[in-house]
Amino acid sequence: VQVLGRSRGVLRVVGRDYVIERLPLSDGRVLQYRQVEGSFSNPNGRIAISTLDWLCSVCRDITAAAPPQSMDLLELYCGNGNHTVALAPFFRR
Repeated sequence: VQVLGRSRGVLRVVGRDYVIERLPLSDGRVLQYRQVEGSFSNPNGRIAISTLDWLCSVCRDITAAAPPQSMDLLELYCGNGNHTVALAPFFRR
């Protein structure tokens, strides 16, 4: 049993302070994230998958004309890195 409670700025945790989320992408990958309490991520799983699928398709198109792994990605305000993890295979670093 895991329970998180907040009241007046106090956090009480019984068990763990995270959930495991698995997002199956249309390219066959299943990304697994540890969503830690208090971190920023998309709370709607279906929208998160749609967003990641769209971002991957855009990056696939952008990087298709370039030599393999020749481009870098800088992601600002990335929250807990959901997008970074999904897009990493398309970039050198």
